[in-house]
Amino acid sequence: MKLNISKDTCGFAGLLLASLLLTADLQAQEQDRGKKKSERESRSVDVTITVKDAEGNILPGTSVTVSEGYIVTKTNGDGESSFKALPGDFVTVSRPGYEKTVLLAGDLSLNPVVVLS
Repeated sequence: MKLNISKDTCGFAGLLLASLLLTADLQAQEQDRGKKKSERESRSVDVTITVKDAEGNILPGTSVTVSEGYIVTKTNGDGESSFKALPGDFVTVSRPGYEKTVLLAGDLSLNPVVVLS
């Protein structure tokens, strides 16, 4: 019995195999992303900060950036901002005319008042 396999058949089989491998790899990456997100959420802490100036005046509209852009928000009319972050995440608080302040989210959960000078 003679088996007759053409180039087209081999090319199709190779393409099919490559497609299956790529699909499996993408599914694995998506599962890893979901796992990392749920791990981050389970270890995160709730943080609410109040931003004031050196005289104790609240500073609404102050920029708050968590973990280099993972969360970007502004303080509300009461100078407050709430977010979830890992204790080791850096939180950057900045406002034009004031010095930028960088703190750890874990420290802010214990001392939630940020004074900009």
